[in-house]
Amino acid sequence: MLEDTKGQEAASTSDKSKPLVLIVDDNPDVRYYIRAILKQHYKTSEAQDGLDGYEKATDMLPDLIVSDVLMPGLDGFELCRQLKTDERTNVRVTFQ
Repeated sequence: MLEDTKGQEAASTSDKSKPLVLIVDDNPDVRYYIRAILKQHYKTSEAQDGLDGYEKATDMLPDLIVSDVLMPGLDGFELCRQLKTDERTNVRVTFQ
């Protein structure tokens, strides 16, 4: 079921008009499934764990991050804490 995701990720991130979603999960099948659901309306990028996700989030500044909670190393809760305390990724949205 798993395909080579490098080519698909590059094609998926080429459309500048779509919002960027970063998918952070240690299970490649779950990342593939989420990407397949979102690819029509969103650019997608993937990270294989919380540390990789944090590095990609601070580099790419995605519009949305979808993350697993239980991952080795940096879990989803700690990833969220770090992103919220980093000025680059802590964007407060106000609605009018």
